[in-house]
Amino acid sequence: MKFDIKQVPSEFIVKNRERLYKYLPPRSVVILHNPVPAPSTADMHYDPYEPDRNIFYLTGLDIPNIYVILCPDYPEASKREIIFYDEPSELQKIWEGEGFSSEEVKQISGIKNVLSTSEFYQTLQQIMFYAQYVFLNLNENERFVPSRDNTDRLFARQIRELYPAHEYKRLAPIMALLRSEKQEAEINFIKKAIQITKKVFLDLLTNIKEFKTEAEVEGFITGKIISLGGRNAFPPIVAGGHNATVLHYVDNNRMLNREDLLLLDFGVQYLYWNSDMTRVVPVSGRFSQRQRDVYMAVLKVQKELKEFIKPGLTMAEIQKEAQKLIAYSLVDLNLMDKGKLNDPKEYLPIVRKYFPHGFGHFIGLDVHEQGYRYEPLRPGAYITCEPGIYIREEGIGVRLENDLLITETGCIDLMEDIPIEPEEIEDLVNS
Repeated sequence: MKFDIKQVPSEFIVKNRERLYKYLPPRSVVILHNPVPAPSTADMHYDPYEPDRNIFYLTGLDIPNIYVILCPDYPEASKREIIFYDEPSELQKIWEGEGFSSEEVKQISGIKNVLSTSEFYQTLQQIMFYAQYVFLNLNENERFVPSRDNTDRLFARQIRELYPAHEYKRLAPIMALLRSEKQEAEINFIKKAIQITKKVFLDLLTNIKEFKTEAEVEGFITGKIISLGGRNAFPPIVAGGHNATVLHYVDNNRMLNREDLLLLDFGVQYLYWNSDMTRVVPVSGRFSQRQRDVYMAVLKVQKELKEFIKPGLTMAEIQKEAQKLIAYSLVDLNLMDKGKLNDPKEYLPIVRKYFPHGFGHFIGLDVHEQGYRYEPLRPGAYITCEPGIYIREEGIGVRLENDLLITETGCIDLMEDIPIEPEEIEDLVNS
């Protein structure tokens, strides 16, 4: 399913570029490229097409094979912002649909100069003769290690080979800063993604006893998300019993046992903005006492973290607080001796055994949005809060995840009205 990108306000996109220009030194040029769809096998391509998120943020476009040049202080005003795009041929329209006209590209992006892709290199030559600093767009993320060349690296290398004497700079840190401060328009799209998430979860709970396998649950989640106008933000995690102790379990092909807990980690993408939620449900409709104890321990940590999180703190500082809170929970669950609480060197190895991941991550146009764990959070930041406890020897895995918006004084839980209390979950399953 393709998104209707015309829903994104043009004034929001124009403002994004204006915010970018404030960080560029004089005689700067930003060069961007949305590649052609990546081939998968035979004559097929990976679907749906995933546009470069920075290009989408700056132009509102998710069209393959476009180039963008931004040179905000170029002497000729008509060449300060240019999109290079080829309208679909008549044959392409027959096979793939109407696509966008050049006029629609102008309206969506707010960029008035739209040229053919065949004019890109000649136009670039003129602008590079004026420019001194060149900002290149690479996929940079703390979680992503580039093991081989991809399209953005190849394109960056090509530009550097053509113009070796310019001064090259990273666009990613600036875009991470801009995208970390969510604007009103994107907050509205995020809330829409969360509304769909809630609807899917509520419908799932009232039908959960009908499903016999993890795959049936995944099918229900995916179908419901699409029917409500969204897409899966990532492959859903549907993990019953011991599978829930595997953090990124995506096999989703086992039978559901009535005595097990079912961990559901899924998100909704709406106009490329994402939600990310995790809930845990007793397949039988009732938590056992041990399951409830672990669940309540994790829920208590999440509530305490939401009280703790505020602007000015770093993600690293919040992680330390999360680990300390989990340590107290492990004592209550008889998984760690109380005497170890006074020394992080004593309790951290045990905490990492039962809580081996971060308390949360940045989120936005990417589920794992680029952000810096050692930079203070600012109002407008959008993060997840997902503490968990995984007891592999007991086959119990509990993770509870909500999405938070950082405010001037603290944070707002954007998922506060999605059921999370164990009694709420039980009542809905048994309704």
